[in-house]
Amino acid sequence: MTVVCFGNSMPKLLLAVASACRRLPDIAIGNIVGTNMGNVQDITARLAPVPMARRLLRFDLPVRITAPLC
Repeated sequence: MTVVCFGNSMPKLLLAVASACRRLPDIAIGNIVGTNMGNVQDITARLAPVPMARRLLRFDLPVRITAPLC
């Protein structure tokens, strides 16, 4: 799990540092805001999960698993 967290966080950190070094604060701020919005969505989904029909899961689940591999 640590490797996954590191692999997910490191590009965001490098982008924020690179944009700050190049004096492009808009990119750094956008990166931070976008990451936090994703975190809020994750927390909200865990607190109040949205029910899905089984027929949707037959298509969605394989697509969600294989999409990051492309």
